[in-house]
Amino acid sequence: MFCGQGVGEPRPSQQLAVIEQALDQGVNYFDLIVPPDRLQEASHLHSSALSALHEQRENIILSAQVGFHPLGRIAGFGSRKSITSALDGILRTTGLEYLDVLYLNRYDRSTPMRESVKAMTTAVDRGKTLYLGLSDYAPASALRMAKALSETGNPAIACQAPLSLLNPWAQDALMSIMDDQGISLIAETSLPKHLLSYVESTCQDGSVCEAVQLSSRRREAMKELESIAVRRGQSLVGLALSWVLRDWRVASSVVPISSLALLQESLGSMSHLKFTADELSAIDYCREQIDTLFDA
Repeated sequence: MFCGQGVGEPRPSQQLAVIEQALDQGVNYFDLIVPPDRLQEASHLHSSALSALHEQRENIILSAQVGFHPLGRIAGFGSRKSITSALDGILRTTGLEYLDVLYLNRYDRSTPMRESVKAMTTAVDRGKTLYLGLSDYAPASALRMAKALSETGNPAIACQAPLSLLNPWAQDALMSIMDDQGISLIAETSLPKHLLSYVESTCQDGSVCEAVQLSSRRREAMKELESIAVRRGQSLVGLALSWVLRDWRVASSVVPISSLALLQESLGSMSHLKFTADELSAIDYCREQIDTLFDA
């Protein structure tokens, strides 16, 4: 299981505690999130929070993304200059000599694909990453990029994509393509509590009547999902992760962990991967009642 570690929340000391506990319980794959607009702050944060990872460097796998970022440029993020600069910034900020997996986030239509491919493979050739991956690619562009990387002798080994209980975006087309190409699917799993918090905040903010009604429908469906989780001896968070990881095509899941309690809930999902037909049917019904415009 991935343990996503980013810059900002939680505090460095708390983040270090989460990392140490995760390592003690066998988590060995960490996805590092280093926002390009906060590299200065990240340098201080990672110097303390990632100390445990540095000590275990030979026994763990570390990955990070370059490419599109909401606060970055909207065009040219797949260029050689952008990819190279972003990767150098990550390595400099984290103090790492190399990454195990470097993901290219999203297809940049403003940059020739061959340029992006060249920049990524150059990172491998220069020892800055061992393997390559894709992130948030639509099925058609994912297939083209996967084939282009494979032709260079540096194939993508994994593809990150949104897949959660309430946002099954990666199901069907993308999962089939990745399976055909021999590429592992890594689910970017947001947790149901995020949606529940959103629903409650919109109601408190005095949303328009239609939105309030929609939120009420979401809330009822979320409560039913929570009831299903309780009957299975799980929390809502645990149920959501078990539902994602039950699919044999999902190699792992990226889970943003902000506390020790959330870490334990997440790890507990690994022992509840079997669902009955009735449970899956009930979960599907609840999902149909929830508007998936907003990710879970």
